Amino acid sequence: MTALRDAKDFFQTPVLIKCYCSVIKDQEEIESDRLAILKNALDCLNEPMPIVESFIINEIEKVSEQELFRGASLATIGVEILIRELGIDFLSKCVVDVLEEMNTDHEYEIDSSRVDPSIAADNSKLILKYAQMVIDKLAKNSSNCPDTLKYVFKFIKKKVSEVHPSSGTSAVSAFLFLRYICPAIVFPETWKLAEDIKPNARRGLILVSKLLQNLASGVEFDGKKETYMMMMNEFILSNQQVLANIIEDITSINDDIYIEWYYILFSEIDR
Repeated sequence: MTALRDAKDFFQTPVLIKCYCSVIKDQEEIESDRLAILKNALDCLNEPMPIVESFIINEIEKVSEQELFRGASLATIGVEILIRELGIDFLSKCVVDVLEEMNTDHEYEIDSSRVDPSIAADNSKLILKYAQMVIDKLAKNSSNCPDTLKYVFKFIKKKVSEVHPSSGTSAVSAFLFLRYICPAIVFPETWKLAEDIKPNARRGLILVSKLLQNLASGVEFDGKKETYMMMMNEFILSNQQVLANIIEDITSINDDIYIEWYYILFSEIDR
C-alpha cells in the first residue's frame, strides 16, 4: 500500500486508467469481488474522479447504445457504490411510503386469466396509483438529489450525448430506474429500506417496477406477452414530461462543484 500511495500521480495517468478498464473486463471477476476491485483502484488516486469518469467513458465507447449501463460493469458498479453510500436518504423519501402501503397480504394480481376480471381491474388501479406515487415523490424531491449523484448523472448525460446525440437523457433515465429506483422497490431489504416483504406484496412491487422501467425506456406495452399491461400505457404517455423534468433536475449542477468523493466513501481504507 505504501508503494502505491507513493505512486499515485503515476497511476492517475489516462493511459493506465484506460488499461485498467480494458483488463478488468471479465464479468465473473467483476461480480466476484467488485467492491475490492474498485476500492483498490480508487486507493491509487489522489482523487477518484478521473477513474470513475474513465469507467463511464469506457462503457460508452465499447457498449452499444441499446445496452448502455444495463449490465454489470465497472461503470455501473462504481456508480452503484456511490448510490448506496450517498443516495439512501433520497431514495427513502421517494419509495418508503409506497413500500409501507403495499407491504400487506393483499394479492396484486392483474392478469384477468388468473383472477376475476373485476379484481384484476381494481388491482391495476392500485399498481397505477403506487407507480404514480413514486413518480410524484421523485418529482418533489429531485432537486434534493445528492450533489455527487447529480454530478455523475450530468457526466453520463454529457458523455453519452457526445457519442449518441439523442440518447443522453434516456441514458440517465435508464440508469436512474434500472440501476437505482427499481431494484430498491423490488428488493428493498438489500437497500435497508425494509426488513421483510410479504410474498404477495413482492408481486405488486415487481409490477410497479415493470411499469416504471417502461416509463424510463419510453416503451409502451404492446400486448404480445402481457396483454393485461396494455392498460398501463396511459401512465407512460402522461408522465413523459414529468420524467423529463426529473432528469433535468438531477443533472443540474455546476461543473466546478467540489465533491469529496475519496474521503466520504473510502476513509475506512487502511493507508
